[in-house]
Amino acid sequence: MVFIDISDKLLFKSGSYNITDRASAVLGKVAKVLKNQPEIEFMVEGHTDNVDLKVFVDN
Repeated sequence: MVFIDISDKLLFKSGSYNITDRASAVLGKVAKVLKNQPEIEFMVEGHTDNVDLKVFVDN
């Protein structure tokens, strides 16, 4: 099992569900590795902060 933990501060700005440009680059590299290893099972989890987004009922 491989565990990759990416800081929430790298992934999202506070109160936003859009990933940052840096996060996109990092996740793209991880995706490339996973795509080339089809036998690997993986799970993605994401967590944001508790700042109201006014788009969703619950953040």
